[in-house]
Amino acid sequence: MEESGAINCKWAIEFDFEAAEAYKLNHPRCKVMNKNANYLLRKLKEDPDSPELANMPNRDEVDCIVGGPPCQGFSVMNTNPNSLASKSKNDQMKPFLGFVDHYRPRYVILENVANLSSNENGKMLKFIQVVLVKMHYQVTFSVLQAGHYGVAQTRRRLIVIAAAPGEKLPVFPEPEHVFPTHFLETVPMGGIRLQPTFQNLGAPRRAVTPRDIMADLPPILAGHSNQDLKYLEPKDLKYLEPSCLAKYYFRRSSGNVPITRLNEHISKKLSDLNQTRVNCVPGLPGSDWRDIPNEEVMSPGGRKIKSWEFPYSHQFWNGKTRKYETQRGVCNCIKTFWTGTKHICDPLDNRKDRIIPWFLPHTAHKRSNSWAHTFGRIPWDGILKTTLTSPELTGKQGQVIHPEQNRICSVREFARSQGFRDDFKFFGDINDKHRQVGNAVPPPMGRAIGDELHKCLR
Repeated sequence: MEESGAINCKWAIEFDFEAAEAYKLNHPRCKVMNKNANYLLRKLKEDPDSPELANMPNRDEVDCIVGGPPCQGFSVMNTNPNSLASKSKNDQMKPFLGFVDHYRPRYVILENVANLSSNENGKMLKFIQVVLVKMHYQVTFSVLQAGHYGVAQTRRRLIVIAAAPGEKLPVFPEPEHVFPTHFLETVPMGGIRLQPTFQNLGAPRRAVTPRDIMADLPPILAGHSNQDLKYLEPKDLKYLEPSCLAKYYFRRSSGNVPITRLNEHISKKLSDLNQTRVNCVPGLPGSDWRDIPNEEVMSPGGRKIKSWEFPYSHQFWNGKTRKYETQRGVCNCIKTFWTGTKHICDPLDNRKDRIIPWFLPHTAHKRSNSWAHTFGRIPWDGILKTTLTSPELTGKQGQVIHPEQNRICSVREFARSQGFRDDFKFFGDINDKHRQVGNAVPPPMGRAIGDELHKCLR
């Protein structure tokens, strides 16, 4: 949002130590407090003269509050949304609104996962609206697709904007890039679907692809940890010229200064077995575990990796084809699955050293998508799935393998998928850096929202 010229960030609260340090690296003039937001808010109310509040602003100094309270409890990627940890994170919306009540800024911008609008019939979204309106704020909200603003991934996020009485309420930015998704997103809330924000079905620019954001980066191996690299020379590029996006956006600072060195182009280590599996995934768009040949192979470490045998089968009646069909399986439970009785798995059938992980052929027939995209390659000319905080080959979103190289995409490649320029720094080990990338709001979408705020300020 600072790139839009609408705001100048002077104070920030971040509980995660590594994320707070990363914010300090990139915003040296901002006072970053690595504190619990609930604790600071309670201090503001009960002991405003406490020395612990020395870096907090006065009430009349804050014009805008921008934030993303933890959203794991609302995320569809969360496999345990009812856990105590998830519920406590959902409650962080209340202290965020508490800061708004204390400072009463001119503008408030809140970001969260799109599922917050439909979770429990939109209960939390209604709560946010009611609280802001009780404070006499004007309120609007919409679900934005980050891909519409120059990001190479699908990422839908709920944005709530509030303006104080007398201020002009910003509209939401129109799409700048076409994107393979619904342009006119409706927002489900409380059993109804609210009308979309945008009126136009098109956009002036094409969608950004993985090729645009990755093709100019030097090849590396899994486990690469050299922090300081050179960009590829033009003569070494497999593709004739870096895309305009890479050349004039990623490789230039926000002040339009060319960036000469590449950092954070580091990749997660893989075990000998997983490296063998990744090596066997064909370099074709959309390839995943189902394309790994079920053959005996030698691993890079010289170990023999065996193939799967399917010794069990069960005949069942298929109502769609109106005939009997045979289902083959790697476990004895295939015989009981179609009969409706309790599954009986034989522990001796579980083999952890096979070319394809056990759970994939064991349970694929029980899932509607057959574990699609697990051990998946990112397509050069497609889109990335939502960038997560921990890219894993067997994760819920497993399409994390480089389009051509046999490794998980690097921190810098995922950062580019979010729209971070190459001079943006992260802090901590590689897992911390992936978490900082995955938790972020895509900067191009933030800038687009800031542009609309800037219009109101002018």
